[in-house]
Formats: sequence, C-alpha cells, structure tokens
Amino acid sequence: MNDTIFNAKEIFEIAIQIEKNGEQFYARAAEIAADPQLKKALQRLRAMESEHGGIFRKLDKTLEKELMGSFHFDPEGQQGLYLKAIANSHVFSTDIDVHEILNEHNSPQEILDMAIRFEKDSIMYFLGMKEIVPEELGKGQIEQLIQEEQGHVLYIMEEIAPLI
Repeated sequence: MNDTIFNAKEIFEIAIQIEKNGEQFYARAAEIAADPQLKKALQRLRAMESEHGGIFRKLDKTLEKELMGSFHFDPEGQQGLYLKAIANSHVFSTDIDVHEILNEHNSPQEILDMAIRFEKDSIMYFLGMKEIVPEELGKGQIEQLIQEEQGHVLYIMEEIAPLI
C-alpha cells in the first residue's frame, strides 16, 4: 500500500501554482519580446493564466468547506501519484524559476515551443484532476478550464506562431 497522501487541497494548490508559473512565464516572455504584436499576445496569455489561477483559488476555498480528504476511494493512491508525477514533470513545475529558463531560452521560437508545451502539460494535469473531482465540487469548471487551455494552444498557433 502506498503511504503517499495526496488530498484534494494539494491538487488545487498544484493547479494554482501551475497557473502562477504560466502567468510569470508569459509576463517575463512579454518583457523580453521585441515585436510589439508578440508582446501584446504574450500579455493576453498572462491575463488568461491569471484568470485561471483565480478560478482555482475559488474552487480551493469551496473545497476547504466541503471536503478535506481525497475526492474518492483510492486505497493505493494511484490517482494522487499520477497527478503529482504530471505536476513534477510539467515544463514549469513548482520548483523551476521561469526567469532563469527564459534567460537561457529566449528566442521567439523557444518561447513559442515552451508556451505550447506549457499549455499541453496544463491540459494533461487538468484532465487528471477532472477524473477525480466530483460534479458538485467543480468538475464542470475544470472542464471549462481544459477547454480554455485548449483555446490557448489555438491562440498560440493562430496569433503567436505567425509572428515568429
């Protein structure tokens, strides 16, 4: 039996951190972008990530009132381990400094590649979250966030990729 306890609050804290890291990434990328259109598109993505962080903070507060343990029976802790593995391998995991990354990888193409990977990683994490969040505790909101993250990929491909 796995002794890792991974509760709902931790899941939302990681989601909040992922969005915060995304916000920091896009803010820093916008700072270093020379092209005004690229800068504006990156600032728009930063605002989107900020909005998502707010949604997760709201869900987390709701969760604190409703449930403090696991979302469902998972005696082996497999769901929690899966989500933790995704979060730890995320292109912007909780222990990585986005400023340091962008100091080393700051060409428009590298920024584009990291942005797409970031959004895809976020989608994977949120899909995992959706599987364990009950409908009454925000499953629909997580589905909405997944769709918005998918929209970010399209936005990146339609608005940023042509600028590079």
